[in-house]
Amino acid sequence: MGFEVSDRTCVGLVDPDDHSTVAAKFDAAVPHMETALRLEPNNADFHLVYATLLQRIGRNDDAAVHFEAATRLKPNSVEAHYSYAAFLAGVGKNDEYISELRRVLQLRSDYPYAELQLADALFAKGNLQEAESHYLTALRTDPKLTVAYNNLGKVYLTQGQISQAVVQFSEALRLNPEYKEAEENLQTAKAADAQLFPAARR
Repeated sequence: MGFEVSDRTCVGLVDPDDHSTVAAKFDAAVPHMETALRLEPNNADFHLVYATLLQRIGRNDDAAVHFEAATRLKPNSVEAHYSYAAFLAGVGKNDEYISELRRVLQLRSDYPYAELQLADALFAKGNLQEAESHYLTALRTDPKLTVAYNNLGKVYLTQGQISQAVVQFSEALRLNPEYKEAEENLQTAKAADAQLFPAARR
């Protein structure tokens, strides 16, 4: 009979607001996961759960080993690759983060949040054309993904495509009138447009 482990088993029934007990409960879960992995060392799900646990208690070097094991043992798992990508982002390994997100999208093409995160990472690296492509793909999959309109607008603004930027910021605000960043970006874009074409604004 296999050793059964779930997220509840390994992290305990933790009240997220009771911060004084969280670290102790995570620490106490470590031996249970170590036992599970001794019994089933090739169980990708166990490696993934253990990696997440180790990450939560700050053992990032150890967590990386088990995230890698999970993706190696279960190479077609969207969950394993997406979880590993999130870990890599958290530890500042941006190139590896981008690679894992690409793998996620190879496995599941209709994943707008992964598209959005990949676009954001590419935008941060200055890869504007590819970022634009992934924002557009995210919006085709989920036309109500408000943040994607705002961030696509920032791409266009950076590229000097002011009218396109105005369209994207305006759509973000239409979907969410309380979106302050989009409102500020729209004002910036309109100001830039007025400077570029002052005669047309008279």
